[in-house]
Amino acid sequence: MLYVASECSPFVKSGGLADVAGALPKALKKVGCHVRVVLPKYRNISSMYTEHFKRECDFTIEIGNQRMYCGIDSFKHQNLTYYFVDHDYFNRDGIYGYDDEGARFALFSKAVLEMIHHIRFKPDIIHINDWHAGVLPLFLKEIYQHKKEYQNIKTVLTIHNIYYQGSFDRMMLDYCMLSQDLCTITCHDNRMNFLKTAILLVDKVTTVSPTYAKEIKSWEFSEGLDYALNQRKEIVGILNGLDTLDFNPKKDHMIKKKYDINHIDKKKDNKEFLQNYFNLPTKDIPIVVMISRLVKQKGLDIIMKGFHEMMTLDCQFILLGCGEHHYEHFLYEMSRQYHDKFKVAIEFNNSLARFIYAGGDFFLMPSLFEPCGLSQLIAMRYGTIPIVRKTGGLKDTVVNYNEYTKEGYGFGFDSLNEKDMINVLRYAFDIYYDKERFKGLIKNAMKVDFSWEVSAENYKKLYENLTT
Repeated sequence: MLYVASECSPFVKSGGLADVAGALPKALKKVGCHVRVVLPKYRNISSMYTEHFKRECDFTIEIGNQRMYCGIDSFKHQNLTYYFVDHDYFNRDGIYGYDDEGARFALFSKAVLEMIHHIRFKPDIIHINDWHAGVLPLFLKEIYQHKKEYQNIKTVLTIHNIYYQGSFDRMMLDYCMLSQDLCTITCHDNRMNFLKTAILLVDKVTTVSPTYAKEIKSWEFSEGLDYALNQRKEIVGILNGLDTLDFNPKKDHMIKKKYDINHIDKKKDNKEFLQNYFNLPTKDIPIVVMISRLVKQKGLDIIMKGFHEMMTLDCQFILLGCGEHHYEHFLYEMSRQYHDKFKVAIEFNNSLARFIYAGGDFFLMPSLFEPCGLSQLIAMRYGTIPIVRKTGGLKDTVVNYNEYTKEGYGFGFDSLNEKDMINVLRYAFDIYYDKERFKGLIKNAMKVDFSWEVSAENYKKLYENLTT
């Protein structure tokens, strides 16, 4: 199987896709899949890796009405083979954001297919992610599938966030050297749409949670592509996993004091450290924490509407993140107004994030939509109880606590209403002061298995169903 992504940890990362591409193939290998990974060879990949790259082959592909040179490098990392597509399009600063983005990733898609002939590795599955390789199944169908070595290759698309679709002028078809007659398949709103193209042409579409798989077939969540998604018989939702070796409070050197499910009293030391770090009173009251990009998707409008009422509750609130200026400005002003209850750090800081995960009591995620979500999984791993809006992966991963059966490991609300959020916070705080019950809740959260092995087994079954 060939796993195709535009970014992959540890080589290059801008968001959650890199974490998935870095972790899932390794988990797939552990469950018996023969998997290799391919991504662009960006300039900013560290020399600690590139100096060990091996040139596998060079070739030219016909695209943009000319023949373009590509090279393929390989690198073995943690017993997994990675390929890197070398072209001037990727020899630039950064990863995304260029005016010729469509041309860059159309070339990447075609180069991946051409590479298969030259490295003499024929995958039975090509698994692409998001829009970046969205025209790969189109090239496969129109150009490569007629060649013997490409026949019977199955394709899988994983949609990580349907908001990002790869929309370009319809003349991109000309650059791909394909007929404008294909516009029915490839175009949306009279523009070539890489994601729509993949949705209609791959053998199987997946998303990163079961609920998100259902949500994106509706007008509300589809960003306009519900008509294309509803042409599919089935969209499979498979939850993303969590790197449980990296996120492990028992071995995490970044936190103040290590702990595990049998020694959760040591979590109090991390809480006290967090209060001191932010100059908050070291009182036995609930600390609500939030680590997030400061954008509309993450529910910042709900936070703004309910903020003053939230500050009437007997709690402390710490937020780490950066993003849109008006959210940053509001939070900064609130930190001045409620300096003894609310602290904000407008930055991206991984070390501080670990302190917050370990020291918080409750982790707030009032997202408008959330394809899967990683923060709530990390929070539970550290025994910090999630309070979420029930959407997408948040609905699938956070089971409401039942104070009578003592089952469940979080709290949720359904509506985009700050009053409902405040009411859930009040209820959660009541549980907090029942110390034995709250200790049991923490243990429930820390027991949940969100390891990648579970997800890998589900993907393996999907691959086997496609190839048998």
